[in-house]
Amino acid sequence: MKRPLTILAVMVPLLLCGTPSSAEQKTDSLKLKIYFKQDKSELDMGYRGNEANFDRFVSEVKKILEDPTCRILDIPVRAGASPEGKFDYNKELSRKRGENIRDFLRRALYFPDITFRVDAVGEDWASFSGLPQKLGL
Repeated sequence: MKRPLTILAVMVPLLLCGTPSSAEQKTDSLKLKIYFKQDKSELDMGYRGNEANFDRFVSEVKKILEDPTCRILDIPVRAGASPEGKFDYNKELSRKRGENIRDFLRRALYFPDITFRVDAVGEDWASFSGLPQKLGL
């Protein structure tokens, strides 16, 4: 029997807040988890709270964009797949998932000079097992 597995992708935009000459300049980040149905790369906004997660994320990003002391430096998209199946297939599946999230965010928000990076990790054992993971930033 096949178990229904959900796979996630994590978004972490890097933020820099404060004035350039300020000693109080700090960096921060936001996170977004999006779940995919097993063996799928299409975003399903009705699945496991994805729409609410995106809405909260977009709202927070819009607040940041309105703050003249903050700027978004980078938006890495880390996408993975469960460990079932062949390694090459899972790598391609995670790449498609990451690109779909990136494309969705480009449509939802206007980022004139921000770089999106897609990190397709393939088999994401850390997320699958619930262990803490390093985001590679």
